[in-house]
Amino acid sequence: MARSLIICPTHTHADTLFASVASVQAQHDTDWEMVVICDGAPARTQDVLRAICASDPRISFEVHPKGARLGEAYRDPVIRRSDAAFICHLGDDDLWHQDHLATMTGMLDRADMAMQATLDQGPGGTWSWSFANLGAEPSLTLAKRPDPIMLTAGLNSFAVRREAYLSLARGWASGPSGMPSDVHMILEYLTTPGLRIASSAQATFAKIPSRVARKDYTPARRLVDLMPILARINTPGFLHRARTEAVLGKPMMRALAFGGTASAPDLDRAFMRIGVRAVAPNEDPITGINGALMTVPLTTSQRDQCEMAWLLLRLDTDPEAAKRLKLLAENGLAWLLTPYLEAFGEYDMALSLQATDVLEQNSEQIEIAQAYRLRVLILTGQLAQAKSAIKAAHSKFPDAGWLDQMKRWYAHAVSKTG
Repeated sequence: MARSLIICPTHTHADTLFASVASVQAQHDTDWEMVVICDGAPARTQDVLRAICASDPRISFEVHPKGARLGEAYRDPVIRRSDAAFICHLGDDDLWHQDHLATMTGMLDRADMAMQATLDQGPGGTWSWSFANLGAEPSLTLAKRPDPIMLTAGLNSFAVRREAYLSLARGWASGPSGMPSDVHMILEYLTTPGLRIASSAQATFAKIPSRVARKDYTPARRLVDLMPILARINTPGFLHRARTEAVLGKPMMRALAFGGTASAPDLDRAFMRIGVRAVAPNEDPITGINGALMTVPLTTSQRDQCEMAWLLLRLDTDPEAAKRLKLLAENGLAWLLTPYLEAFGEYDMALSLQATDVLEQNSEQIEIAQAYRLRVLILTGQLAQAKSAIKAAHSKFPDAGWLDQMKRWYAHAVSKTG
């Protein structure tokens, strides 16, 4: 009996399995079994898996017709017939560091569900680092809303005790329309009483997102992106450097927005309200259990990114916030204002528009503020106003690159109205 069961759902990525499975085979913890679940996978995927399984008896695969959504229902029987103590998950085009399995099961020594950070690399090579303390009170409150909000999720980043999985009212299943399956599953753990939740800013895997920028890549082209990272991921310091160079992802911004941090007297106490304590960048992250503070090693730039997001929340109450925000923007962070406003606007449009109003009133980042307001008009279907705003923006910012993108979004929105 293997100590850990690794589930790897797959559909059409085929060749990327050579790299993702190889990263599991390199684990220092060798006590595992893997089941690859083919959810309507084509013949090429099955050929790849036959070749992999022939050389490693710990790996098997199941072939199923295409199921609902991502074939989540196929995962439940695999877990129920296993005797493994721990359940981990592998994305079929993601890569594990050789200590990933040991790190995840180590977190489960004191918890029933473990969630670590995600490091993902965009097509241009920029890393993004996403994390949140899911056991902290703001996260649990958001998870229990009628319209739940999940601060962070991900397939590779969470692992559970099998006994905790079996205690759930419902196991793996297709979630509501519009809700990712991993979010739906993790919500089950967060809303089940008595389960211990471990959270860490440590990231021991690399995610190479495929659904947006790489969505048109062939499996072979995706594999080309994976191989250089596979070759380096176990090199000492590789993931540490990626983490320190990374831009902070949306989960931290969501946590600050919904964690009641705007009224905190300073950034460090804002962090504490969301279950985080910032430490020096060379310190190792410390796991937080059931909402206890987790430590997050931040560089000066990453701390500034957090402060910028926090200041956006304080613009209408703190007269000094706009001045400090201006300094941070002038220090090379102005480009982050738009994604931060968008992150807030995903769940609280009024909040993001209020911040936009204050930016304009203080004559700060006028171009960014107007670009975001135009984006909101398009997203909310206010196309007549959007048309007028595009015309006004063209007169004011004739050479702005973002305006061409707005025109494309506007044209697409018009085409959908028929």
